[in-house]
Amino acid sequence: TFYRRLMTTLGSDKNYAVILSIGPDRSAKQEFGSTIMPSNFLVSTFVPQLALLTMVDAFITHCGNNSVHEALFLKCPMLCVPVFGDQHPNAASIARVNCGVAMASPFAPGVTTNFDHVTTQALVEGLNELLVTRKDEIQTACAAIQTIMREKYEHYHSRAVKEIEAYVAAGGGKK
Repeated sequence: TFYRRLMTTLGSDKNYAVILSIGPDRSAKQEFGSTIMPSNFLVSTFVPQLALLTMVDAFITHCGNNSVHEALFLKCPMLCVPVFGDQHPNAASIARVNCGVAMASPFAPGVTTNFDHVTTQALVEGLNELLVTRKDEIQTACAAIQTIMREKYEHYHSRAVKEIEAYVAAGGGKK
């Protein structure tokens, strides 16, 4: 599985601390059986993603809309491993604006049925590109996108507050 590939690739590399969220419908025992976890791996059914994105150097993601928006808003570079649907174009967009590295699926635009294309070599190369070779370029792009997103957020937040206040002042909502 993809998770096992991550363990094989990064488990012996003490340069990485990996926090792996396997989702609420799985357990580490179901996913990994009796495999001994590498000491640099933390596996959980839930992680506080928003808090973590402010602290990590990179985010390996399937590129769902929520995860992408959260990572961009928090200036976190992404290694994109899309699975289905909007995730494929999201990954391509992230790579196009230099906020990450996309590992394109040979199954796109359909559902990725296996992760054979996400080899150990591809993971190492993708992470190296993200964290070493293009690190400055990617961090600069992430900062620029974050600035744009925060400006838009402030604009729409202020506008919403003004419209709600005007509605209430005009007697809206009274029965």
